[in-house]
Amino acid sequence: QAISESERIELDLETTGFDPHTCRIRLCSIGTEHHRWVIDVFQTGGLGPVVQALHNPDAVTGRGRPIVVGQNLKFDQGFLLHHEGVELWPVFDTFRASAMFYCGIPGLDHDLFALYRRELKMAPMVGELGGSDWSKPILTREQLDYAVDDVQWLRELFPILRSEEHTSEL
Repeated sequence: QAISESERIELDLETTGFDPHTCRIRLCSIGTEHHRWVIDVFQTGGLGPVVQALHNPDAVTGRGRPIVVGQNLKFDQGFLLHHEGVELWPVFDTFRASAMFYCGIPGLDHDLFALYRRELKMAPMVGELGGSDWSKPILTREQLDYAVDDVQWLRELFPILRSEEHTSEL
């Protein structure tokens, strides 16, 4: 219900590999204005009500789908479409926004950690665990913290990368 009632959510997946046809979703991290969730898809067997919230406008409020904010959403979209039959829309991709704003300036990266440093003026709270083995039966506390961090800081990046002031600085 919190997802359906939100105007914007942050979303990130951790997967067992890069190919949605041969690999699986392990974790789905979702953030709203007041909440953060990490869903272990190995434990739940799927995303159930989350998929419904992403598919359908809210029947009570009549509001449309929430804007989904993520980093390199093309990757997440492939997995969600293949495994859950859900297409993310509308979306705001922080990777694509950064790449467009900085339009090929040499030496600038657009990965999430580069955005933390450049846009939020901070180092990542949790180490770079994106390349972790997400297929293990039990995940570490560091892996779970990493999954929460991804959606927490996407909420901070969205207004910065979307602002007119940001683009006028260039």
